[in-house]
Amino acid sequence: IDRGDNRLVDGDMGDQTIIGNTTPRYQYTFNGYISWKGLSLSVMFQGVGKRDWVAGGAYFWGFGPYAQVTVFKEHMDYWRPDNPGAYYPKPYINSAGGVAPYQDKNIQRTDLYLQNAAYCRLKNLTLSYDLPNSWVHKAGLQ
Repeated sequence: IDRGDNRLVDGDMGDQTIIGNTTPRYQYTFNGYISWKGLSLSVMFQGVGKRDWVAGGAYFWGFGPYAQVTVFKEHMDYWRPDNPGAYYPKPYINSAGGVAPYQDKNIQRTDLYLQNAAYCRLKNLTLSYDLPNSWVHKAGLQ
């Protein structure tokens, strides 16, 4: 794969293609301000409109290069003859329970695991109150 030109360079790569893009493409910020009778509210939202993410690691796949891993009930949805539409592929393990020799078989990057990583978050919220000028002068403040 020639990542610079985003194309396949080998003559016959089957159905392999570049999927997803981890670079945030649409970053945005929205600010808002409202005031009423001395009470003010200011907000700032920040986010990314388009970003792809492929999950990985032992927590996602349910195994790692060693036998001691944490398996969740979701990992039981793996391919087997009675579950052909499973989310995870058939696990391959060696006699010690580890998967190191089969890592390439067990972890397959496909668009099935491509996740939407877009988000919007409230980054700042400010609520304030302006004291009346008569109170400020009585207190000896400016």
